[in-house]
Amino acid sequence: MRSHEIPGLEARRFATTPWTEVLLAREQDTPGACDALEHLCRLYWYPIYGHIRQSVPSPQDAEDLTQEFFRLLIEKNYLGAVDRQRGKFRTFLLVAVNRFVINQRKHASRLKRGGGQTIISLDVETAENRLQSEPTSGVPPDISLSGAGHRTVLDRALARLQAEHVASGKAQHLKPCRSS
Repeated sequence: MRSHEIPGLEARRFATTPWTEVLLAREQDTPGACDALEHLCRLYWYPIYGHIRQSVPSPQDAEDLTQEFFRLLIEKNYLGAVDRQRGKFRTFLLVAVNRFVINQRKHASRLKRGGGQTIISLDVETAENRLQSEPTSGVPPDISLSGAGHRTVLDRALARLQAEHVASGKAQHLKPCRSS
């Protein structure tokens, strides 16, 4: 079966476009550029949607990605990079769409892995055990937290200073600290 005999395939093909229209569409401030750009978007919307749809699970995702592709095409003036000497316009579009889909997959994958944010594991069980073992003072939580936080910082600083003195051979100069 030839490609022109497969129902719907012909409409998904990337059409041959006159270079005059492509070059006019990329000149944003030129009279007729807006009409040429609109015509290109209408002409290529379905083929690009069909191409994207083959690589995403749902029609809604394909529609969203297709709209996003066209938004970027216009907003970032991708047509400014079109060069007649480098090949066909449809090849340019196909490469641009493929790169766009790859970038979207990378972006979605990064978000699933935390989006580049440091992930902090919360050990609730250890925190609960620690809370149960600490005496309650009847002090309001905001003051208690503030005091506990300051005490933790001071304890860590003191431990670090002690370690530095021991490492430098000045352990004999350490005096015992009172704990409050």
